[in-house]
Amino acid sequence: MDCNTGHLVSDIMSVEEARRHLYQQIPESHLKAANKKLAGKKEAMVSLKSGGKLSKLCTNWRKKNKLRRKQSKKNAIQRDLNLKWKKISNRCIQVC
Repeated sequence: MDCNTGHLVSDIMSVEEARRHLYQQIPESHLKAANKKLAGKKEAMVSLKSGGKLSKLCTNWRKKNKLRRKQSKKNAIQRDLNLKWKKISNRCIQVC
């Protein structure tokens, strides 16, 4: 399932290869709800704001991804600050 769009598929191979990295496997605890939503079809759309099991799962995935991106950005900024500080401190040592 693509948690950003709510696109649910029964077989990942039916999705074009360029978009497969966006799809995540449904955990076993939610398989019953996913099978009910699919109802024998190859694909279905899950409402992202309905409050059902699958929409809550998508919301949690999006929150985790958002936190991961935020932490990654924070780490990148800190890394840049550390490099700038090292450059400044090296200049001070060379001048002094």
